Amino acid sequence: MVVFLLGSYALPFPLIKLNSFSYTHTHRAPDGFAWKEDMHLKVCVPGARPARLRIANDNQKVADHG
Repeated sequence: MVVFLLGSYALPFPLIKLNSFSYTHTHRAPDGFAWKEDMHLKVCVPGARPARLRIANDNQKVADHG
């Protein structure tokens, strides 16, 4: 699966980051103009959201329900 993310868009499932790469890429236009752009790539796999354990807290129950 390949996903391209721009900005702070969040996927509906968590991702586990395996590795990341950063390098400077040089763009060249046909007229000879060139510019550099920093590229940041992350290698991720879809992950499972762990189940949250709900710890019984008698003080919280009393505060919630009076």
